[in-house]
Amino acid sequence: MPNVPFAAALIAGGLSRRMGHDKAFIPWDDQPLWQHQLAKLRSLNPQKLLISCRQNQLIASPDALILHDPIEDLGPLPAIARCIEVAAPLPLLVLAVDMPHISIDLLQSMLINPNGIIFKSDRGYEPLCAFYPSTVLSLLANHTRLQTFAQQAIDLGLLHTQTLTDNQKPTFLNLNHPSDLPSCHPPSPSP
Repeated sequence: MPNVPFAAALIAGGLSRRMGHDKAFIPWDDQPLWQHQLAKLRSLNPQKLLISCRQNQLIASPDALILHDPIEDLGPLPAIARCIEVAAPLPLLVLAVDMPHISIDLLQSMLINPNGIIFKSDRGYEPLCAFYPSTVLSLLANHTRLQTFAQQAIDLGLLHTQTLTDNQKPTFLNLNHPSDLPSCHPPSPSP
């Protein structure tokens, strides 16, 4: 477990246009995907547990603070900024609802670095599975894109980066399209 106190946030408010239905409610291990992902964060014992979602999703958890996304679709950056603001001065572990292959072990390993960490893949930074120090909050107001925000935070030494290994790359796959489900969904338990 980490030595520093931290907060954790599940980012679940995306509109899921490419999927065609709300990704947060995709069945995963006999529960909605948002509950599956929240259980991972909960298992790490954060001091604060947050869920960022749309008001019309009607997501509720007795041990989590619900933060509703703005009505306008502004992407995940405002949701992350709001979560960092509410979590401050604690650092914030962020996990997207549509990244079900991220393991608890990987999340736990991120907490070792109190200065924050963001992974980098061939596609760029992975801001929806990252550990943000509260010091990055001032930068967020100046950005509309997560990639440029991440790069500036790294350039200023506020965030550390780690390149994904070949073994880690499959765990960072997002569920974006219906075609992602057959290959990504865990097998159903045998009767």
